[in-house]
Amino acid sequence: MSLRWKIILPFVLFSALLGGYLDTVWLPGVIQRVDEQTLMHRQEHLKSVAEGLVPLLLENQLATVYSTLDSLLESNKDWLEIELINEQGRLIYPLGKAGMHVISSASHSGTLSDNSSVLSQSLKYKGTDRGDIWIRVDTFRSEQRLTEMRSTLRRAFILVIIAVIVVIIVILELVVKAPLTQLANAANALAKGDFAARLPTIWNDEVGMMVSSFTSMRDAMKSYQNKLERSVDMHRRTAEALYTEKERVTYQASHDALTGLINRFEFERKLKDVIHSSERDAALLYIDLDQFKVVNDTSGHLAGDELLKRIAIVLNECVPSQATVARLGGDEFGLILQMGSTDELEATARNICAELEALRFIWEGHNYRVTASIGIVYLDEENANITEVMKQVDSACYSAKELGRNRIYVYRKDDLDITHRMSNMRWVARITEALENNKLTLFCQPIVPVNEDDAIDHLHYELLLRMQGRGNELILPGAFLSAAEQYGLAPKIDRWVIEHIFSWLGNHPEHLQKLHLCAINLSGQSLSDESFLDFVRTAFSGHDIPAEKICFEITETAVMTDLTSAHRLIDELKDTGVRFALDDFGTGLSSFAYLKSLPVDYLKIDGVFVRDILRDPIDREMVRSINEVAHIMGIKTIAEFVEDRDILSELKKLGVDQAQGYGVGKPIPLDSLEKGELHIAL
Repeated sequence: MSLRWKIILPFVLFSALLGGYLDTVWLPGVIQRVDEQTLMHRQEHLKSVAEGLVPLLLENQLATVYSTLDSLLESNKDWLEIELINEQGRLIYPLGKAGMHVISSASHSGTLSDNSSVLSQSLKYKGTDRGDIWIRVDTFRSEQRLTEMRSTLRRAFILVIIAVIVVIIVILELVVKAPLTQLANAANALAKGDFAARLPTIWNDEVGMMVSSFTSMRDAMKSYQNKLERSVDMHRRTAEALYTEKERVTYQASHDALTGLINRFEFERKLKDVIHSSERDAALLYIDLDQFKVVNDTSGHLAGDELLKRIAIVLNECVPSQATVARLGGDEFGLILQMGSTDELEATARNICAELEALRFIWEGHNYRVTASIGIVYLDEENANITEVMKQVDSACYSAKELGRNRIYVYRKDDLDITHRMSNMRWVARITEALENNKLTLFCQPIVPVNEDDAIDHLHYELLLRMQGRGNELILPGAFLSAAEQYGLAPKIDRWVIEHIFSWLGNHPEHLQKLHLCAINLSGQSLSDESFLDFVRTAFSGHDIPAEKICFEITETAVMTDLTSAHRLIDELKDTGVRFALDDFGTGLSSFAYLKSLPVDYLKIDGVFVRDILRDPIDREMVRSINEVAHIMGIKTIAEFVEDRDILSELKKLGVDQAQGYGVGKPIPLDSLEKGELHIAL
């Protein structure tokens, strides 16, 4: 099919579809709108006639009414008949047909001819119906006019379509076909090697653009071979550059940018290969630099980076060439060594410690001594899980640090310290889950005055923490608090406890009014947390809790670990009314000297002295001494582990102020306080 017909046929098809649309949709719509306008005009005319007749009928000017209606029939050629009916339903026009409602009856019965239609209009005066006027209209001539209009529009559209098609054919012949034919002839000539064939005149249109492009193409083909060779050479160089870049990216993905050693990802991949291989005669070494933070803090990160580079060199020099050396992150390195014997491998590890200690790193006048702690795990058939292996070697390295640093420590499954540390690591996930899902719960245990006369209206208790186990059993804090402290989760637990007890107290104002003191334990890590003080202040203001009703308990060990932070926290919060108790006093390296500088309100005598006070005179003397010194300093005392009435009586003799223990009252869930007061056993 020629280009001409490819262009014309779609247009003809479109014209046919458009014609069909106009004839079946548009023209009927136009005719209908004209018909509706005619009917609306007639109805408006009839309405105006009705409005003019109402006054005449009210004045009983029937002669004028008859004359008016006769004139309407004369002037409106389409009006065939008029009937006027009064409010009683009697026909008053035309005369001589009284009681014969011809038009209205025909309209209701459907006996009108096809060439007429009926219109009616009520005659109303002040909302009262005064009758109706009916007319029968001749519709033949209006329908005839609409038919003629439809025919005229159809003929006009057909003529326009034919004219447009003829014009398009002529334009295509002159503007498109002739130049394209000439261009096709030139292309055939070009295929035969003729670059001089005549081309059409270039006009400022699409055909002209095609001719111009063809000319440019013909000129370009003369130099195509040279350009092709240059392009091939360029692609070859690009492919080489891409290969080089791929090698670089692959190297960066598996190596540490600073030291050039393999990174953790690649190291764990190699470790996994060793674990899953049939020959596992190898060992994993985890190296953690001691006090590396001192270098960064003193001389900056540039010095720290340079030291890490030097250490990487030392490690590579200390191990066989087939060993795997990696930087795992920060100041941590990993080694995979093939074993000759355990003695040889441990000798290699000790040599690494010695070489690092011999390294003298000097930066801007500062001379740094470098040491490292090394954990070792022997890879055998029982070590099939890379995650467990990494935990084991991390625990071994931690043990090396705890034993004084600058040493090696070999992991053994029967090592109780490492077993405990591994257990703590498993507790971390459970503690985190408990914090996120509110699986912690609060209990409270009463603290009562030893002297019964002081016990009136004395609602004083200590909050105790429990964790809900996977089977909803309650887990005592001794099982998980050491793990929380070891892995830095203790401050989160402290915040959880404070937020929940403050929220509970705020929701129970009657209990809060009766409350004398609520004791909350704080970990040593919260003391050194710089943001903890602001958190506590926000909690007090957010829940509107009176500060004098809260007592924070801090252990003697925590205070001795960070006396400055403890002193700052106590001073800041005591100004607001918060009270403080020194917990477990007497079990650590107790010193009454530092007690003088701590403005605490309560001293809790550790239960290790209290529970045997009746049988051990030394314990009794310890309790007496602690109580007397505390009273001299203006500090009240609380004895823990009070198990029975006899111990309570002895404490009363010694002058101890308050008591706590199962003999005084057992812990109960915090929510039980809604039902009543704490149960006091004694």
